[in-house]
Amino acid sequence: MEFTGFYWGYENLSKIMEERGYDTAAIIGGRTALSVAGDKLAGVLGERLLGTKVYGVESTDGAIEGILNFKPAQDAQLLLAVGGGKAVDTVKAAGAKMGKPVITVPTLASNCSATSGLSVIYSEDGSSSRYDMVPLPVAVLLDGEVMATAPKEYLWAGIGDGISKEFEVRYATKNRELPPAALMGLNMSPAITRALATYGKAALEGESGALEQVIHAIVVTTGYVSSTLSTEEFDYSSSLAHGFYVGALPFVHGRHLHGEVVSFGTLLQGEFLEEGTTEWLMALNESLGLPTTLEEISMRAEDLPQVYDSFTETIEYEMLPEEVSREDFIGAVLAVDALGRKRKAAGQK
Repeated sequence: MEFTGFYWGYENLSKIMEERGYDTAAIIGGRTALSVAGDKLAGVLGERLLGTKVYGVESTDGAIEGILNFKPAQDAQLLLAVGGGKAVDTVKAAGAKMGKPVITVPTLASNCSATSGLSVIYSEDGSSSRYDMVPLPVAVLLDGEVMATAPKEYLWAGIGDGISKEFEVRYATKNRELPPAALMGLNMSPAITRALATYGKAALEGESGALEQVIHAIVVTTGYVSSTLSTEEFDYSSSLAHGFYVGALPFVHGRHLHGEVVSFGTLLQGEFLEEGTTEWLMALNESLGLPTTLEEISMRAEDLPQVYDSFTETIEYEMLPEEVSREDFIGAVLAVDALGRKRKAAGQK
């Protein structure tokens, strides 16, 4: 498979376009992202820029349609996707429909969308989502100064999202024969955990070297791992942590960030791995201020049957390596919540 190239510095855009023969581009992204990165990109593009558009607010079919009807996007040879995961996913999906290459320009280190061959598309009310397979971006442009100005809660949530990757892919690939690329992704996944556990706290405190390590782990390494483990035939790039998130959407949408909820789901995932995994992950979550109880993500035990029912309709459920019953799932979530509450109580004494 062809991997997406990543480049530090927007000035590399001209080189990429020249090497690939792109003469024109359209910039599409989030409103805030365009306010901080749009002028820099426009300055590099000059007359090659045909137009700029705010994609919307959510990655929905309606937002994709808006891009399909945007004349500069229709005329351009290249689309630049600027912003966080929802903006990037929307432009990737539109590019796939238009048959146009996409360069991603993440302004937040909140997930691996910029590097992956998946787009998460939400319903118009945000209460459900689906995954669309899309071509890999041809390149990722990173600017440390731009990403450092983003609100810290997005980096925090991105760390929570990234931590899930190793544990989900270890479980999803359990007892499976893997093709070489997928095996490489599996073997690469511990590097994400190591980087986020080592540098996460310092990055949140603003230490520049640690921030670069964490941005790379979230945006690049996690995206590479996801891409090697997602094909038309299978998707082993996520499992119970993201399945929990999808099931929890009706309860958390608009109240909690994606990676924040996923990080609690990773504790659930730990219950289905080696003994001691959940405890190790919970200590890591505690050190980073990530949630360890249902209350912290505005959920109750009574919500869990609905979460499980929604989970059974996901690709994560379809790709489970073993049966996970309603009782298994709910019991594991309650065990995590009980442990989290117990540790909080002990810490407050």
